[in-house]
Amino acid sequence: MNDLNHSVAVTDQVVDATPTDHPSRAAILNNLGHRFGTQFERTGSMDDLNCMLGMYEEGWRCRTAPHLYVYA
Repeated sequence: MNDLNHSVAVTDQVVDATPTDHPSRAAILNNLGHRFGTQFERTGSMDDLNCMLGMYEEGWRCRTAPHLYVYA
């Protein structure tokens, strides 16, 4: 859990240091959301779940994120 908590803290610092118009911001928010999701799976904390959803939502609103194309 210490490693996971550290990972969340460091990734949160990266989000804080990334400008809101940076093209990679959505990916970084997604990474932080994933870490909160992993933390939620282990703790069951609703705070972790809400943080996960918040990071994903903020990432979806990033207008400078590159488009994701899925090829079949």
